[in-house]
Amino acid sequence: MGFLRRLEHRIQMHRSHQTHELPKEKQARTALAESLGFSDLDAFEDEYTRHKEKVRKLAQSLIPGQDSSSKSVFQKACNDLAEGHSLQSAAEQLQGSIQQASLDEIKALLKRLSKKADSPLGAVTQEKLPLLGPTLLEEATNSSDAISALHFLVELFERLGGPWLYGQWLLDEEPIRRRLINLFAKSPTLSEALINHPENLETLFSSHRTIDPTIIRDRHRALSENYNSAEQQEDAIANLRKLKREHMLGIGLMYVGGDAELEKTSELLSILADEQIKAATWMAMKSLGKPTTNLALPAVVGLGKLGAGELGFSSDLDIFFIYDSDALSETQKEYAQDSYTKIAQRCLSILSQPHEQGAAYQVDTRLRPSGRHGLLVVSLAAFDRYHEEHAEAWERQSLIRARPISASESLKQALDKRFAHLAYEHQAPEAHKLAHLRARMQKELASETAHKVNPKYGYGGLVDIEFLVQWLQMRHGSDSNVRTPHTLSALRKLSEAGYFPKNQAKMLEHCYSWFRSIEQSLHLMKPYGQLFISRDDPTLSKLAASLRVRARDAMSVEEAFFATYKQNAEFCRSMFEEYLCKVDAAAPWSEQ
Repeated sequence: MGFLRRLEHRIQMHRSHQTHELPKEKQARTALAESLGFSDLDAFEDEYTRHKEKVRKLAQSLIPGQDSSSKSVFQKACNDLAEGHSLQSAAEQLQGSIQQASLDEIKALLKRLSKKADSPLGAVTQEKLPLLGPTLLEEATNSSDAISALHFLVELFERLGGPWLYGQWLLDEEPIRRRLINLFAKSPTLSEALINHPENLETLFSSHRTIDPTIIRDRHRALSENYNSAEQQEDAIANLRKLKREHMLGIGLMYVGGDAELEKTSELLSILADEQIKAATWMAMKSLGKPTTNLALPAVVGLGKLGAGELGFSSDLDIFFIYDSDALSETQKEYAQDSYTKIAQRCLSILSQPHEQGAAYQVDTRLRPSGRHGLLVVSLAAFDRYHEEHAEAWERQSLIRARPISASESLKQALDKRFAHLAYEHQAPEAHKLAHLRARMQKELASETAHKVNPKYGYGGLVDIEFLVQWLQMRHGSDSNVRTPHTLSALRKLSEAGYFPKNQAKMLEHCYSWFRSIEQSLHLMKPYGQLFISRDDPTLSKLAASLRVRARDAMSVEEAFFATYKQNAEFCRSMFEEYLCKVDAAAPWSEQ
């Protein structure tokens, strides 16, 4: 019902009054489809029809004497397994419902689901909870990836030792069951995290459980307040990683279940990273003892997606450290650089070291002043000198998304003022230099071929949009309304102020959200892997489904996905070249 509820809300937003009627005009209907994230009107119509059909079947099942044929197929397969019939027979019955899987794959999963009497499809379970097996099978086949969903169900119940603890609960709570299956179908990354820590099931799948900024901040604040000495550090790191895992799972559930859209998800992931950084900085200060603890906390500055509040599920944290030497006594100045460097090193270790309680962050400090060979921590005075004497225009551009995360209020204000001055009160980078940098990034980082594309660094990808928007912000930086680190907000403000045509801005906004959705989906499917898509990638059909791309115009789902990708990328590159200049890097499909 989540899709229909979101549709209802979006209709009322478009009409500005309470109504449940879809617009009849094609243009208005297309705008509605795009606002819901669909690539075109046909994809929306297909999804709408699918949900209506599902509701119709549910309503029919309530009529006495009515039974869906699919339900009887699942029930019959489970009965056959419980009665000792062959796996071949049961698998053949299900093959029509799980069309994307081979018969051998279905047989292997059924074998694991029924190998013990108390397995989900075993004889004892069939006797005590006869609806559990058919219900789980049907729910899995209705998901975006039935094989992935069934695989992780096997893993979960093998870890739990049987369905007795959660079986009835999953039967009774349809929304919770659907969220679990949806997670297993869409995200191997989060599914593995949950299965490795099944104690999170009850809290994460509580029907009223949501993750919001207050919850994230309060739980991290409590952790920091209870940390007082270096002797507690190992336990504190375990608790910090546990908080990251639990919140990441909760945010992931909201995202894959449609309860949090892209921007909200990125915001929550960024707030989570902020709180992890603050806690790690505080722990680093405390663990090193005097004289370090006599110093004020250094500022940790977020850049890139972290600074913009646009993090993905596996995004790196781009940070650097800075302190105010003018706020120190003469004695403190003598040891400040060495002490702050130790604090920064310890903070990075706390954030990035592996731990059994959950995955660490990948931290990147290469965007610090003077680059990867420069000091890990700099004073405000050194920062000012560097930007006066050595900084390139692109480094000023990167400060558009610079944001103090952990800092005193006075230092935060001083940094915000500096960042705004450097980013917005100088000339924008020369267009040809920015185009040259863009070409280098595409050639050196995208690794694209005729059969493989990269939604971030590749032709017409996210970097095209980000560079264009940031260049326009710097060009019109005297207007304080366009000063924001968030890409979509900046694009909207540039359009509202008349610096960018509304129709082009709307299309760029759609493309940016589309490429970011690809990036998020790949993060969920390929943790810390290279974020590219190839035509022979086995996850391509699942990726297309997550983006609501459907087969159309005699094209397969995969062909429709790449056709949409090409259309969006070519528009983004055309916008970059219209406002800046030509990029000397060709589209990968021009090689075909």
